[in-house]
Amino acid sequence: MEKSYPFGDITKSIGKWLASRAKTVSSNDKYEFGNLSNFFDKEVKSSISSVTGKKDYEFGAQSKWVDSRIQEKVNDYTRKYQ
Repeated sequence: MEKSYPFGDITKSIGKWLASRAKTVSSNDKYEFGNLSNFFDKEVKSSISSVTGKKDYEFGAQSKWVDSRIQEKVNDYTRKYQ
């Protein structure tokens, strides 16, 4: 006897799996829309703050940090050849 495939079974299964993983990652008992986005937002801001040396995330901080590092390297490079 062949087992039939009800349309959407895989999608439902993947959805349940993703929701359970989202609960684990976001430390919430129940998955709610936006939990995962909020978790990633906090993690990215925390990482940027640790790289830039700032206590709290500020919009544009990473760009300013990268710009200052580039200027520093350019200045080091051009001083070598003066």
